[in-house]
Amino acid sequence: MREKWTKWEPLQGLMAQYYIDLMSDNEEGVRIVLSEDEGRTKKVQVTFQTFVAAHRCTDESFSTGLLMRLEELYGSTFYREWAFFKVDNSNYIKWLTMESDGVFNSKGYSHFCIFGVDSVVDIIAMGDPVVEFIE
Repeated sequence: MREKWTKWEPLQGLMAQYYIDLMSDNEEGVRIVLSEDEGRTKKVQVTFQTFVAAHRCTDESFSTGLLMRLEELYGSTFYREWAFFKVDNSNYIKWLTMESDGVFNSKGYSHFCIFGVDSVVDIIAMGDPVVEFIE
């Protein structure tokens, strides 16, 4: 069974594209700060306060295979017109399960993906994050 990508709208009023300004992982959780494409004045903060099993940030130029698969399955504007997605039957979760040699149990985890203007952020977490506009 292949991955299924769906648009995730955690907050009303989100833009289609964002720059990823900050990604941090500390005792408070994994935090991602995004800014609008236009002016970079309005910001969105995504905070995973529940357990995060894995996360990665990949430069878009090294994500060509993923982008081509998404275009083939969903059309050429799928990830260009929205930034926030959830992934069912995730290859990233399958990889983590395999790499952990059975330690990681994927039950209850979700794969979130955020497409920034120049990068792709993947997060495997045990719950939805808090998403809010910040100044």
